Amino acid sequence: MKKPDLIHILAGPVRSGKTTQLQRWLESGVSAAGILTPDAEGVRMLYDIGRKQYHRFEVSETYGGEKVTIGRFCFARQAFDRGKAILERPYPATAAWLVIDEVGKLEIAQGEGWEPMVLRSIAACREGRLGCRLLLVVRDSLLGQALRKYDLETSAVITTQFPL
Repeated sequence: MKKPDLIHILAGPVRSGKTTQLQRWLESGVSAAGILTPDAEGVRMLYDIGRKQYHRFEVSETYGGEKVTIGRFCFARQAFDRGKAILERPYPATAAWLVIDEVGKLEIAQGEGWEPMVLRSIAACREGRLGCRLLLVVRDSLLGQALRKYDLETSAVITTQFPL
């Protein structure tokens, strides 16, 4: 019997509905922990899946705190710290999935963003310490780089509608 893939990657173009698709999947009753970065009224938010809480992620140029700019987006550095804390804390033993939305340029090219939690989660999954499957969201234009950086060439890549 083939061992199930424990690391999955949801890949698709920018603004193609990857996060929306994940929200629907979670609403169907899937037990999960981790983070999503959905839009709410045109602003990117940080969603704590386990606690079902939204936090401000995207900020304006006039934001007074430390910020991270990538492309046309400006994010609160504090939100990245909060997201890493969410990924680091214990999650329910009933969680079937740990979700990280999304692994992008900051993580892949600069080792920032959700790092080092992406690397730690992959290692924990491979070593059997995670206790669930891992789902990474990656835009299709960065998929090859992510597969190489994290040595995920044998992971299940999902590029269309799923259930997992």
